[in-house]
Amino acid sequence: MELVNHSLILSNQLTYEVADSGSGEAVAIAERQPEVMESVDMILIKSGTNQLTHNTGYINGNNVESHAHILINRDGLVSQFIPFNEKITHPIEGSWEGIKALASKSVTIMFENYGRLVKQGEDFVSACGHTIETTDVFTGIHQNEESLSYWQKFTDSQIQLAEKIIRCLSSAYQVKYILGYEEVCPGLQTDPGPAFPLEIMRRKIMKGNFINHSETH
Repeated sequence: MELVNHSLILSNQLTYEVADSGSGEAVAIAERQPEVMESVDMILIKSGTNQLTHNTGYINGNNVESHAHILINRDGLVSQFIPFNEKITHPIEGSWEGIKALASKSVTIMFENYGRLVKQGEDFVSACGHTIETTDVFTGIHQNEESLSYWQKFTDSQIQLAEKIIRCLSSAYQVKYILGYEEVCPGLQTDPGPAFPLEIMRRKIMKGNFINHSETH
């Protein structure tokens, strides 16, 4: 795994997807009009479940506005939508330690995951009505809440690949923070949720250099 021109290469293959405008005509990444970031200070972790082109990017004229740089699906397959040094569009900007305009300073990784689940009888159901197998359910307390809740587990393939990618990005861009969307938008966002080992991962990767928000307030 390596970065070449701000693009992730896995097994000697670029991970780029090509967005489709819906008319059958593809819009190549090279045709966009990018806004390049001056620096990359943080990595943001998000999760969602829509189709790739609807989840991460859409066509607006000749530009693809993306909500994530890459997506890791349930099987551990990776799709990169824009170079890591280009700004993406966050639906909700959020802030961290007084830092705002996070889209101008961060790489965003999206995971395919249904997130919070509701127990209905013996079933566990997602917000969009999808039933999750019991073996795929995680029970835990969200960091911004106090009660137990149910969440879809992330797969081993996703977690293992995520750690490798985050290590690669952290080294390449001298990343200072690895954050969940729930931390920069508390009360508004809940992803990636307690099923994602965020604290474990950043302690392993940052080696104690990360300042925990909850420990300083």
